[in-house]
Amino acid sequence: MVDSVQSAAILPGVRMVKRSVLVVEDEEDIRELVSYTLLKEGYQVTSVSSGEEALAIATAQPPDLVLLDLMLHGVDGLTVC
Repeated sequence: MVDSVQSAAILPGVRMVKRSVLVVEDEEDIRELVSYTLLKEGYQVTSVSSGEEALAIATAQPPDLVLLDLMLHGVDGLTVC
């Protein structure tokens, strides 16, 4: 499952470049907490629960930063890295 949510503060006359973060975490509670915190700080966040999804997304549109759980089911985090 891929969750992509965008949040930005709009300032008159200022164009903000939102940095993208890919959160890869198989535990839903942790994934949601990390994603929520990053969104509140103004990042564009995409979150996924598997290494396969992470590879597909990172290949199609590379993020600025990847937060990667190493102990994923299936394709593990070290392989993704």
